[in-house]
Amino acid sequence: IFGASNAIGNYILPTFLNDIKEKIDNDVSVNISTSAEAIEELKDKKVDMALIESPIFEDGIIYREWIEDEIVIFSNQKLPRRIKNEDLASYKWVCRDINSHTRRVFKEALEASDMHDCDTFNVVSEASSPTAIVQTVLHSSKDTSPTVSIVSTHAIEDFVKAGVLFETRLPSIKMKRKLYIAYLKEKKHDAFVDNVISYLMTVKNK
Repeated sequence: IFGASNAIGNYILPTFLNDIKEKIDNDVSVNISTSAEAIEELKDKKVDMALIESPIFEDGIIYREWIEDEIVIFSNQKLPRRIKNEDLASYKWVCRDINSHTRRVFKEALEASDMHDCDTFNVVSEASSPTAIVQTVLHSSKDTSPTVSIVSTHAIEDFVKAGVLFETRLPSIKMKRKLYIAYLKEKKHDAFVDNVISYLMTVKNK
C-alpha cells in the first residue's frame, strides 16, 4: 500500500501503477492525502511506503530523493512566455491552501525573483487539491482577464498537449522541487520494499 500526496497519487503514480503490480506480482493500492498525512500513515504502519512532495523528517524513517517536479503558472488562456509583476497583479487567482507545499515553493520563488508576494494577488477562490484547481481554471471564463493558478506540470501535461491549458514560468527562476520516497527504517532490508524502491528508482531515470 502506498501513501501518496495529491499530485503524486493523482498524476504521477497512475502512469506506472500497473507496471509496479507486474514487477512485484502483487496488488497495489494507493491512499491519497497530503504529504504530512502520508507520513503519519507510514508511522502508523497503515501504508508500506509514502511518496511525498516535501520531506517531513521524522525519526525512524528513511527518505530517498526520487524524481524532480516543476511547478508552473497556468490558465485556459494563452499567457506571456515569461510573466511580469503587472501580469501577476492583473490575473484572477485560484490559490492553493495556506499550508500547501506548492504554495510555499511559489512564495519563495516570487521572493527570490523580487516579485510581488502572492498574498497581494486578486484571489477569487482557494482549493486544497490539484484536481480541483485544474478543473476550476479549465472551466473559468475566457471573456475576462485570465484565471490562473500554480500546479505541478504532471497535473496539466495532457491538457497542455491538447491545447486547452497554457503554462508559463517566472522570468528568472524555475520552480523545481524534489519528490521523495519514504519508508520505515525497520523495513530497510525488507525484500518487498527493496523491490518496489528498485523499480521506482528506474522510473526516476527514464
